[in-house]
Amino acid sequence: MISRRDTITFSPEALAFAIGLIALNWIPLMGSKAALVYLAAMAALVFWQPQRILDEGYATAAIWVMIGWCLLSFLWSNYPSQTIRHGLQLALTASMAVAAGLRLSTTTVLRVLLVTGLILAVCQFGIGRISGSGAWLGLYNSKNQLAQFAMIPMLVGLAITLDRRGRRYLLPGVVALVAGTFLLIVADSVGAILAAMGACTAMVAIKFLNRLGPWQRLLVAGSSVLLIALIAIAVSGFFDELSQLMVRLTGKDLTLTGRTTLWQSAFDEIAKHPLLGEGFRGVWVVGNPLAERLWAEFGIADKVGFHFHNTFISNTVEIGLIGGAMQLGLFLYTLYFLVLWAIRSPSFESLFWAGYMVREVILVNSEVMFFAEFAADTVLMFMAIVVARRYQLSLRAPAPRSGIARTIGGPARFSDRFAG
Repeated sequence: MISRRDTITFSPEALAFAIGLIALNWIPLMGSKAALVYLAAMAALVFWQPQRILDEGYATAAIWVMIGWCLLSFLWSNYPSQTIRHGLQLALTASMAVAAGLRLSTTTVLRVLLVTGLILAVCQFGIGRISGSGAWLGLYNSKNQLAQFAMIPMLVGLAITLDRRGRRYLLPGVVALVAGTFLLIVADSVGAILAAMGACTAMVAIKFLNRLGPWQRLLVAGSSVLLIALIAIAVSGFFDELSQLMVRLTGKDLTLTGRTTLWQSAFDEIAKHPLLGEGFRGVWVVGNPLAERLWAEFGIADKVGFHFHNTFISNTVEIGLIGGAMQLGLFLYTLYFLVLWAIRSPSFESLFWAGYMVREVILVNSEVMFFAEFAADTVLMFMAIVVARRYQLSLRAPAPRSGIARTIGGPARFSDRFAG
């Protein structure tokens, strides 16, 4: 039986969020045209309820402090105009995530991710772009971008499949799961496949954890953590033995990107400007000696789409240990509360976000997952932070009285989805 609160209703804010997400995924192919569509959708979402903007900004102060630090770095950046421009774009990216994360229920957010995931999957099949190596590119400029997109409908579909309350979405959920898995395979990204394995393992383990006895829970939890850790290490390319195993199984050398060399270069730069960094988006700029040297060394002729192959190392080079500590703190905070929510209340909403964070834990060791301006992954990471904050507030017993508490969403408003 479908309860009143599960009835599907039209939401202009959900529609704006969906349009914005789709537009972000088209930016690699359509450039500024897709960016303008995103900005229009973002503005429609944010200004649909303009009276909430200040409260929402205060409620998510940690996000805006981090973005403010990125903008402030123009004071010491070698490319201040570049830093200001990209910093403002990051703020515009966060604006949609914060508004959607606070105004939409977690169930509505998953519905939007399901629908947009299916629409974008159809687009990937329709575009059918293939790289010189035979890997699919779809809407994107690299197979890794396609693989990272593919994991979203895959995780949404798996979360719906695991939760009996998601039965009304079961058919589209299964389609999303199959489509995402297929796109992940044809993208031919070993790191993404390993990350998907770890995320799916965590979701299944969390779902059935409460059905087990104490010792069984300990065994399953310990085994899952160990598996995820091994996958993260394999993706990082630290263990030669694991890398050689992956070569035998897949033909892919996890260390071919020269991450050790890249990381050493990054550490050398961090040592020069440890606290403040080089300035937000002030490293990979044409004319910067470090960037030019690494582009030449790794044969990057077009001088785009290259980084230090580790989220926190790469970001620390730009915004220093102070900014890096802010981002790491936000990440660990979000990981803790979203996994806690999934363990206490394993619904399709909580399982998705837990799986998403496990995916991030694995991929931050080999990719720059956040915080890039006008990127769907950045929007989802900002939303994850907001959802974690909402869940944390819901743990407090009294109903929220202040405007700020109501803005975030306390137990009186979200008890149906956040209570254990």
